[in-house]
Amino acid sequence: MRLRALLLALTSAACTGPGALPPEAQVVLYVDTDAPVVSAISGPSDLTLPIPLFDRVRVEVLTAQCDACSNDFAVSAEQLTSVGQGQPGVSVGIVPPAGSTPSVRVRLYVSRFASASGEPDAQTTLDVTAALPSPGAGQVVEATVFLPTAGVGRPAGADTPVVATPGRPASSQVGRWAPAQRSACDAALSGPGEVCIPGGAFWMGGLPGSNTEEVYPGWRRLVALSPFYLDATEVVVSAFRAGGGRATMWSGSTAGTSVEDWCTYSAAPTSRDKLPVVCVTAAQAAAYCAGLGKVLPSEAQLEYAEGGLRNALCVWGSDTPDCAQSIWGRNGYGLLATELGSECLAKTNTLSPMGGPEPPGHGAYDVLSLGSTLLFDLAGNVSEWAADAYQDRTGSCWSPPGVMIDPVCDATSTQSSFRGGGWTDGANGCVTGSPRATSVGSGDVSLGFRCARRGE
Repeated sequence: MRLRALLLALTSAACTGPGALPPEAQVVLYVDTDAPVVSAISGPSDLTLPIPLFDRVRVEVLTAQCDACSNDFAVSAEQLTSVGQGQPGVSVGIVPPAGSTPSVRVRLYVSRFASASGEPDAQTTLDVTAALPSPGAGQVVEATVFLPTAGVGRPAGADTPVVATPGRPASSQVGRWAPAQRSACDAALSGPGEVCIPGGAFWMGGLPGSNTEEVYPGWRRLVALSPFYLDATEVVVSAFRAGGGRATMWSGSTAGTSVEDWCTYSAAPTSRDKLPVVCVTAAQAAAYCAGLGKVLPSEAQLEYAEGGLRNALCVWGSDTPDCAQSIWGRNGYGLLATELGSECLAKTNTLSPMGGPEPPGHGAYDVLSLGSTLLFDLAGNVSEWAADAYQDRTGSCWSPPGVMIDPVCDATSTQSSFRGGGWTDGANGCVTGSPRATSVGSGDVSLGFRCARRGE
């Protein structure tokens, strides 16, 4: 559709108001991109399509003769793809002052990441400044500004404007950025108990409404992941022992007077064999995965899965779960009695009355469905070790702007990263995108793991 209501009309004195008829000489500027843009038809739950990354456009004409010549509007993939189908796509009319050649700044951004005043977030915005052509008297000249996804967080043309491409696009490139496509795993690599996580691109970092936003305010990066296999469940004690794993052992007591009372591993089978192994260090977890030809998943892979492969606050959406829908808040006993209280300490808990994790699959909401396969306990039950060394978001691993491809932080650190909520956390621990860490050599009663491996 031609966005005539969004006409930017300039004169030598001031901006013409909305609805005013433009002079004949003007530039019709088209906006195009290869980025996935929000759809007016399909919802974000369609996991066969790329995650929609952008939803608004801001166009500003840069000239000293007009200090408020800008328009900001919602945009959809359908509007962009209408070009070449008998419709003009997304365009604005610009009437430059006679004899001038102003530049235009075009930004494609994410509305939910904008500041309270509406300013686009620089690190998640496609930003191009381009020189406009000069129409002669009575001429209508068409030009296009293309916003490449690969340029996210890296403004182009700010010092020396790029030249707008003459004419309108023959067809839109929207959604064609290759790293965003849902790429499937190589089925020949699949093993028992594994689920293929299709590749794609997503916004890594604190989503509005998440507790991560308080710890790392404003940190977000566009991350593209290759397809990978992820264990459907957290590794349980029986499998860990069978694979030669070793961890801090259960004390044998249920008194709750020692931290080891909540450990689940033992050298011989017990009733705790069906529970996720906890009190395990990052090195012990990585060694177990390596024995199977696998690795620990990265922070980015875990965050992608925890967000339901669609940048959601929780794997199931945005609702805060109660005690039956995700395993959390179950530490109201013994040494842990003062942590969160006992309102979630169900009498049917596997480790009743002391509380602890459950066998995989007890969280009614905490399930990610991928066709005929399911992943369990991505948000709760136990937190999970990641392959990354822990580093603050201002460090070398995470501070560079732009697209990150399959990132894993391998910096030297005394801490290892883990992700997800566990049975000792509150409900906010179930929210996606919370980077957490503990000492490399430490285990925890609410910290376990699952394994991953490449999918192509």
